[in-house]
Amino acid sequence: MAVGKEIRTKIKSVENTKKITKAMEMVAASKMRKAQDRMRASRPYSEKIVDLIGHFSQSNPEYRHPFMNDFPDAPNIGIVVVSTDKGLCGGLNTNVFRHVLAKVQEAESKGKKVKAVAIGNKALSFLSRIDVEVLSSFVQVGDSPLSENVNAAIKPILELYEKGQLEQVFIFSNKFVNTMKQDPNVYSPFKAAHHTDKIQQMRSGEHPVPLQVQLIISDLCNHNCSFCAYRMEGYTSNKNFGQWDAVKGMINNNPNRMIPFEKCKEILDDCAELGVKAMQFTGGGEPTVHPHHKELFQYTIDKGLDLALVSNGTVMREGVPEILAQGKWVRFSIDAGNAQSYAKIREVPESFFDKALNNIKKVVKAREKVPDSDLVIGVGFVVVEDNWKEIYEAVEKYSKLGVDNVRISAVFTPEDFKYFEKFYDDAKALAQKAKEDFETEDFKVFNLFGDRIGDLIVKKPEYDFCSYMHLNTYIGGDQKVYTCCNNAYNDHGEMGSLMNQSFKDYWLSESKKEKYDCFRASNCARCMFNNKNRFINYMLEDNPVHVNYI
Repeated sequence: MAVGKEIRTKIKSVENTKKITKAMEMVAASKMRKAQDRMRASRPYSEKIVDLIGHFSQSNPEYRHPFMNDFPDAPNIGIVVVSTDKGLCGGLNTNVFRHVLAKVQEAESKGKKVKAVAIGNKALSFLSRIDVEVLSSFVQVGDSPLSENVNAAIKPILELYEKGQLEQVFIFSNKFVNTMKQDPNVYSPFKAAHHTDKIQQMRSGEHPVPLQVQLIISDLCNHNCSFCAYRMEGYTSNKNFGQWDAVKGMINNNPNRMIPFEKCKEILDDCAELGVKAMQFTGGGEPTVHPHHKELFQYTIDKGLDLALVSNGTVMREGVPEILAQGKWVRFSIDAGNAQSYAKIREVPESFFDKALNNIKKVVKAREKVPDSDLVIGVGFVVVEDNWKEIYEAVEKYSKLGVDNVRISAVFTPEDFKYFEKFYDDAKALAQKAKEDFETEDFKVFNLFGDRIGDLIVKKPEYDFCSYMHLNTYIGGDQKVYTCCNNAYNDHGEMGSLMNQSFKDYWLSESKKEKYDCFRASNCARCMFNNKNRFINYMLEDNPVHVNYI
């Protein structure tokens, strides 16, 4: 009997514990919901302030605020690190601290000292461990911090900047995405416009090192998409691309249409040395057709470059998903809602559709196993006459894959808007309905078809200077450098060749500078980066025209 009584006692004890745990879960959920509500209420204001300061930093008013001054010769940099007071929050703090440590090491390599402000007990502890001078701190922040307490903590670093003792001030924090994911952000509010150093270089007539290089390691592709821009008459010369052999189920492997492995490594070495931030493997052809794509993806990570990939997703060697999980973003081009349509527009077997979706799931699972993964996974849907009716079906299917977003965009066609006249309104409505029905905090629907179709069908630019090509460099599978993907493989966009020289030698050469200086965007047939160029060109003006109330 004693045994039975003991068992009943233990059961009752477990049940009581279960009730307590449930109550604690409800309390925690309530607190989390309130915290999220406060975050959502404040985020529009903070983001607008950052944008506003960015615009101010590029203006030329009679009065210039001390925080808008540049101090390139200052002996220090300032950092503000925002963390939690307590632990047990996964990678919330560690992801931020990783970026802080990289910035500290970068500053010390340049002979600069670091002055810091700590918001949160964990930030204070971390900065103390790495021997960074902490000017002030604000700990025990609580659920509803007061602005005056934050201002008091920030004041010492503001005073140093105003005196010209700090070159830059960076804020390290997390951007809330969802309860399982926060993106570490680095803001520089005193030089608020991103990449102002590049803007200033261009303003001075210099040629900045590009932020990103698009590397086309293969002109070969295992698909033959009807809407492929690189095979479209009037877009490129389309002379360097193979044709899909439906009988053999592949394109005949022509190594001359691939950049050799050692040459690719040389390009990656040069990019890392020059200070390029990101490497995007894209097409042309399909990057994963290259026999050494796995090794090149890993080599990119090892060189400290941000890894990005655009792929059809049907070729996925073992170990590639795990490498991609260490990258920054990947977009899989699917462009269909079902296997039949997929096979028709891509001229591949229907089985390729499920193969692509399964490989996407592999990348999603690989990311889940990397606690501090920054990878953003997206799916692309290019709207054409043959697939626009599937927009809603496709978005619904993609939303269940575990990806972060889907991008709906218009096919880039020489026919401009005439191509879309018959189905534009209906396709736009489907895209909008898909966005309304399936978009969540965890899954975004970027409706470029409905919102920005004009950007994709713009004709000749009205300006001569192409600023975008200075920030994004395009290397084709023929080892030639082009202004952008718009002008790939045509004479107008060709800026030089890497066949007999390294990328570094090319980039620093006078012939390259002369080519760039002579290029006229107004001679381009069209420009899908028109809005980017217009915005950057506006920032480059010494005295931009101010229009009241706009």
